[in-house]
Amino acid sequence: MGVFNAEEMLGRLMGDRFLAGKIVAAFLQDAPAQLGLLGERLEAGDAAESRRLAHGMKGAAATVSATALRDVALEMEHAAKAGDLASARQLLPSLNERFEQLQRTLTEMGWPGAVAD
Repeated sequence: MGVFNAEEMLGRLMGDRFLAGKIVAAFLQDAPAQLGLLGERLEAGDAAESRRLAHGMKGAAATVSATALRDVALEMEHAAKAGDLASARQLLPSLNERFEQLQRTLTEMGWPGAVAD
């Protein structure tokens, strides 16, 4: 499971690193709030909204070629869709960990918007 595939992302954007940087920066700015909201909805027992938020995180992670994050979000989406919020809740620490890992990787690679912990 890859943390970040720069070549894949740049390939989809015809090598436009400036645009890719803007997309990555926007993702890194928005994701923490989305992760927090997802945690809140899981704790509230809101399966439909939890599924929607996990689906959104999956799509956003795919957009920035963050495979490991996307894969955990997909598992969470499936669990929430099935109404299995206990399993979805168990995946939340892993989802947050994958995001932090992505952020560290992007910082190390010098991508815009990435900040060191």
